[in-house]
This record gives sequence, C-alpha cells and structure tokens, in this order.
Amino acid sequence: MEMESNMIQTLSSFDSDLIFHLEKALEKEEFVVYYQPVIHTMSGSLCGFEALVRWNHPSFGLLMPMSFMPLLEEYRQVYRLDSYVVEQVCKRYREELDAGRPVVPISVNLSRKDFEMTDMYAVIEACIERYGMPRNMLNVEITESAFTEEPSLLKANIQKLRSAGYQIWMDDFGSGYSSLNTLKDFSFDELKIDMKFLSDTGDRSRKIIRSIISMAKDIDMVTLAEGVETAEQVEFLKEIGCDRLQGYYYSKPMPYDDVVKKLAAKRIPFESDADRRYYHEINRINLLSPSPFMNHEGLPLAVMEYDAGNVQFLYTNEEFLDKMRILGVSTAKGMLQKLPVFGIISNERIQESIRKNLVEGQDRIDFVFNGDYCSIRTKCISDESDKRYAILMSVTNITQTMDVSHQQLMDSKLMNIYALYMRVVILKIQASEMTVVLDRTINNLPMDGAYPIDMLEKGIHPDDLEKFREFIHIPTLERRLLNCRNGFINMKLNTLDANGEYSQKMILLVPMGNHEILFLERYANL
Repeated sequence: MEMESNMIQTLSSFDSDLIFHLEKALEKEEFVVYYQPVIHTMSGSLCGFEALVRWNHPSFGLLMPMSFMPLLEEYRQVYRLDSYVVEQVCKRYREELDAGRPVVPISVNLSRKDFEMTDMYAVIEACIERYGMPRNMLNVEITESAFTEEPSLLKANIQKLRSAGYQIWMDDFGSGYSSLNTLKDFSFDELKIDMKFLSDTGDRSRKIIRSIISMAKDIDMVTLAEGVETAEQVEFLKEIGCDRLQGYYYSKPMPYDDVVKKLAAKRIPFESDADRRYYHEINRINLLSPSPFMNHEGLPLAVMEYDAGNVQFLYTNEEFLDKMRILGVSTAKGMLQKLPVFGIISNERIQESIRKNLVEGQDRIDFVFNGDYCSIRTKCISDESDKRYAILMSVTNITQTMDVSHQQLMDSKLMNIYALYMRVVILKIQASEMTVVLDRTINNLPMDGAYPIDMLEKGIHPDDLEKFREFIHIPTLERRLLNCRNGFINMKLNTLDANGEYSQKMILLVPMGNHEILFLERYANL
C-alpha cells in the first residue's frame, strides 16, 4: 500500500509539474528535439529527418514522449509543445544553412488537438518566414488515429497546408487504426507504414506490405517504412519498391549533431536538391503494377541509371533477373558485364535509346540469343540537366512466351528468319571491331568482348577468301549499303563445317544505323 501511495503521489507530482510548469520548461528549453534519419532506398542517401521531442526534466530525467504527450493532449496543451518543436526545427535549418552544411527536409508531428486549439497553419507560416525555410523542406506528419474524430477540421487544414506547398504525411499506417476511408477522403503525399507488420516475417505479412505499397503508388503517394530494424527487412523493402526507410537499422533518434556524426561514420551522404527531384520522379512509378509502361503506372522490371557515361542498376526485381538468366546472368553486376556484348547497354546504344525516348516516349531494343528472339523495352522516367537519366527496362523472350502483340507478331517473322542463322554478329564500323550475338559455327566465338572484324575470315575456303575481303571492305561498306537497292547486300561462299568439310553459306549484311551493321550467316540451301 505504501508503494502504491508513493506511485500515486509521484504521478500527481508529475502531472502537476507538467501542466503548471510547462511554460517555464519551454522557456528553459528543457524540451529537446531529437532527429531520426530517413534513408532513400535506391540511392542509400539521407533524404530527410523526423523531429521527435524528449523532455530533459530536472527531477525525472530524460522522458520519452509517451510519458508526457498523452497528458498534454488531455489538458489541451500539446499545441504549445508542437509549436515549440516547429520553431526549433526551423531554427536548426537556418543554422545549418548559414554554416554552409547540407540540409534535407525535416518532418514534424502534429495532432488533431493542435488544429483545434490554435491556428497551426499561421504558427508554421510565421516560423517559415522568420527563418527563411522553404516550405518543401518542412513536412507535416499526422498520425492516422487523429482522423477518427472531427475529420472536417483536419481536412480543411490539410488542404490549406498542401495548397501552400507543404507535404502532408500519414503516420503510423497499419498501427491499429487503419482505415481505407482515410486514404479515400484525404490527400496525402507520403504514407508511413508501421513495420510492426513485419515483426512476423511470414509470407502473409509480406503480402500485406506489398499490397499497401502498390496501393499507395497507384494513388500517387510516396512510401516510407518506419521501424526498420534488420538487413532482411531492408532487402525485402527494396525488392518491393518501398521508397524510403527509417528505423534503428540506420539510427535511433539522437540530437542533431550526434546523428550527423553517426551518418558520416556509416558513409551515408546527404541527398542534394537535384537528387531529391530526380528520385521523386522515380518514386512515382509503381514497381509492383501488372501493367508495364502504361500512363506512368507500369511495372518496370528494372530501373537503370545512365550518368555521364556510367551505367548502374538502381532496381531489379526477381522477375527481371529470371528473364535475364537466358543470357547467363543472375545479378545486376553480371548484367553490366554481359549486356554490352549484345549492344544493349553500350554507351552508344543507351544514348540512342534516350534520344528516342525523349522524342517518342519509349524505345525498344531487339536481339537474338541462342535462337531466341528477345526484346527489351525502355522508358525514360527521370532526368537531370541532360546528363543523368533513369530508364525503365523490361525484357521479353518472345520465342518462349509466344504471347505477342500485333507489333511483336510482325517482329516474330524476323525471329523465324534469325532462327535459321548460325552466326549473328554486329559490325562496329568506326571501331573496326565486332560483337558476337550468336555463333554456332566451328569458330564458336564466346560473347565476352570485342573482336577484330578480320576474325570473320577464319574457316573461309582459300578460293573465296579474296572475294570475301572485297565484300566486307570496311572503308566502302557503309556507302555500298546506302546505295544498294534492296537495303542489304549478300554473297555466297564456302566455309568449314565441324565435320572438316566445306559447304556453301549465305552471308547477309544489313545496316542498323549508328555506324553498325548486322552480319548474318546461314546455309545457302535453306
């Protein structure tokens, strides 16, 4: 009984101190703002902070929000603390900017009571003006439970804030108050998903997370998973296209200077303004949609970045890798090594594809591998100053699927022709070299690099060798192709077969553009 009495007295003292000495605590800055980093999934960079308050109480020590926020809510005083936090966040932004240090957007948490007790819009606007902080650098988080009462009040304030240029985030989606009506009735810029869903890492909870992300993208919302704690969660969230991550895996909430030092130690850079705009366009794409390349809502099986000549994959899903295994690769790194052999992601081919994307909206790259006719579709989804581009890619093995559109049906005629050839080579005239797409001849050249064009002479009968050299004469080849009536030139000659005997073959040369020529070889009697 004595212990219980002491606890009641302590709680009463705490309540009394909170309510009657709040003003003094705010003046003495006993409330301290902690910051937890938000990491962009694709870039691995810091793209924001969430501001979280702690009370450094002189008697009770450092108190977590759950110790005092419910009481402030109950006594309708929370608006005073939240106004203080907004002020501190804007002040921090100005200090960092004046010191020449990088800055990223910071989100603050507001409650329904804030809007009931004061003109919170006016409070935020006053702080923004006072410290010269752009509106797109301050995000407003509102927990989903706040929408269960007085929704009209919140709706009006949300519309006012969004119209002014602030981003509004729904916080704690999935924490127990989830209502699809909230998403239907209110407009949000970002959905924060409570990772308590993945405390159980079973298949069912993963499917729920995947569905939530897909739904959010379909209604044009960025997705953020909060409470991320393990590498396994990080990899899963990357794979399903979640845009941003927050949690103890990266850092717990800490004072600003401490969290910045921790990020530096982990080599996590600040995201620049240009990066933020660039990745925002990528984040608009629903990586889980079943309708590829349609109305900016398609399913990109991969996102490739081309940056001033450098190529990397920002995103690949398992389905994309499955299809690319026809080329003998199973990782993004393997694709960077293998695909240039087909001319698919060479610098020249990418630049040509980007030009077509900017004019026509998308592009298509066709190639043949082991008798299979394949097609890669590309769509430019984001760019920065005409030097960095993010490109959606999907790959289809038309031979295997045989589920073709009208255009693919037309191309399947080419597929049937290519299936007849024993050798398919791309001649790169300006470099005087070739890449091998297919080689079932006695030469059996591997597809792992560039070769001199004169390697085509191997296996040609000596009596036909001079005639072949005149036919393949590089200095005049493009001009001859340009002037030919049929759009191609061809010749017959004898080459060595695997059985050691010579047989007659047909050689066909077809211009591809960009100073590249397709070399096709088949048996002459086909």
